Amino acid sequence: MESILALLPALACPVGMGLLMWLMMRGNQSDATGGQTSPPAGRATAPTLTDAGDRLVQLRAQLAEVLAQQAAITTQLEQLQAGGPLPQPGEIGPTEPRQPAAAPPRQTV
Repeated sequence: MESILALLPALACPVGMGLLMWLMMRGNQSDATGGQTSPPAGRATAPTLTDAGDRLVQLRAQLAEVLAQQAAITTQLEQLQAGGPLPQPGEIGPTEPRQPAAAPPRQTV
C-alpha cells in the first residue's frame, strides 16, 4: 500500500497532462466537424466580403505609400553616389517615429 501512495505524486503530472491533451483534442474535433452550434459569444465572426474589400483597398494604399518612399530613397541614394549634396531631414519624407534604442545593460564590478 505504501508503494502505491509513493507513486501517486510521480504519476500526477503525466496523468494530468494526458487528461488535458485528451480534453483539448476533443474540443478541436467538435470545431472541425462543422459545429452545428453557434460560436461562443466572445468569438469574433468571420469577416464579410465588403470588409475584405475595404482591407484590400487600405493595403493597396499603404503599398503605394511604401513604393513612393522607396522611390524617393532610391533617388537620394543615386544623388549621394553621384556626389550630390546630402538630403535635409525634412526632404526624406514622412516616416513613423522611431522607438528609443534600448539602453545597454549595466555592468557591475
